[in-house]
Amino acid sequence: WMDALAGFVFVNLALVTTICINSAMFVVSSGWQASTRYYEALMPIIGVTFHLFAYGGVFPLTVLVLNRLLLWAGSPVPVLVLNVWSFVMSQCSTHFLWSFHIKGMALELYHFPCWLMSIIRVTCAPLHFCRLSDAALEGPARQRALELRQLAGICESLVK
Repeated sequence: WMDALAGFVFVNLALVTTICINSAMFVVSSGWQASTRYYEALMPIIGVTFHLFAYGGVFPLTVLVLNRLLLWAGSPVPVLVLNVWSFVMSQCSTHFLWSFHIKGMALELYHFPCWLMSIIRVTCAPLHFCRLSDAALEGPARQRALELRQLAGICESLVK
């Protein structure tokens, strides 16, 4: 069954690569000035592609690697130590990554769909659960929207 899992990972990663290359070619051919509707329609595709990459590529690949390590080690102790170390390092890096994303993408995170935010809160950034609530993101999102309006030269009185 490990060969079947390896084949599954290969097919998923090939599919993700194809989707990403095709999406990039369409974005480039639109000249980065496509309509907002185009990019709004592209976001769910990017989200699905990311989840396909994570759940269909990276996580099964991790299972394959851990299985190989267990077979090579002959004892579960080195694999358990590696699992604990990998988990701690993963949580540390994820924590710092999401700290960066929350500061830089408050407006985008505020407008993510509820189902995607619930997945992010539970699986990707459990230590930032409170910082990813709508109430916590609203202030920084409004500030970023104001900055973007000022950059675009949109008068604040026209928006209200």
